[in-house]
Amino acid sequence: MRSRIWVLIALLVVVLAGAACGGTAQTGATPTPVRVARAPRPTFTVTPTKAEAQPATQAPEPTQAATLVLSPTITPTVAAAATSVPAAAAFTVNNPTVNVRQGPGTAYPIIGQVTQGQQLAITGKDSSESWWQFNYNGDSGWVINDLVTVNAGAAGIAVAANIPIAPTLAPIPTARPAPPARPAPPARPAPPAPPAQPTQPPAPATQFMVTATTPRVNTNERVTVWCRVFNSASSGLVAGTLRVTRNGQPVAPDQPFGATFDQAYPGYGLMAFQYNTGCKIEITPLVEGQYTAWLISGGQPISDPATLTVSGNIREFEVRWQQK
Repeated sequence: MRSRIWVLIALLVVVLAGAACGGTAQTGATPTPVRVARAPRPTFTVTPTKAEAQPATQAPEPTQAATLVLSPTITPTVAAAATSVPAAAAFTVNNPTVNVRQGPGTAYPIIGQVTQGQQLAITGKDSSESWWQFNYNGDSGWVINDLVTVNAGAAGIAVAANIPIAPTLAPIPTARPAPPARPAPPARPAPPAPPAQPTQPPAPATQFMVTATTPRVNTNERVTVWCRVFNSASSGLVAGTLRVTRNGQPVAPDQPFGATFDQAYPGYGLMAFQYNTGCKIEITPLVEGQYTAWLISGGQPISDPATLTVSGNIREFEVRWQQK
């Protein structure tokens, strides 16, 4: 645009100069041609703006990085199989008192007793599962299976490895065979046989009647009979003599007893009871069957008979007589 302006200015100057020359001719002067120097054409330097000098480099749009999403790995959970913890082997005492022995059998000595309702852990058994081993005050004790109840854990108990050797019982004396009868002289006939002696004592002149016969459980290898005798007037105790027979035959010497009384099994609760001092007969060896107890005076029964049936663990009886 600026270059055009300058060109017009130069042309205008030329026209004005030509007009001046025409006036001179009219006066007769010959104009000397004047060479008009042309003004130099201006040049323009384009100065770039700051923004043009350093064209902005458009930063590339950031490329969004691909995000790898990992799906969680589902690990199947296997429910642990429910396992039941086996019950610890134990037994519960059923009887008021049960003897604790040194080994699995009635031949072993008694080392103590346990009472009804006690629950004790089992540590072993015998091969027949008739006896159970347990810890009795730091020692190895044994109780008979018939008088206790065991739980399900007892099925896994092994036979004890420390069973003591059973004690040797004294041999039972055998009756000496009777010598053979001597033959009668041939010239004389044999004498007649004597009349049979009664095997049962004669009918007593009853002075005392039986008021109670109490059987008791025991595992001792013997039969035990206790007695208590009352006077009808004062209910006091009466002295006398006790006899016990089996099938009509005496099984122990007659036992005299006094008018005072003692306490049987003191400290054992239901097992404790009173009896006449000395009125106790123990019969060994143990034989089951029918026993009879009497009060004796002058070699003759003076009381009603008390019949006792010994069977299983019923091996002990308490008999009471009351004077009529």
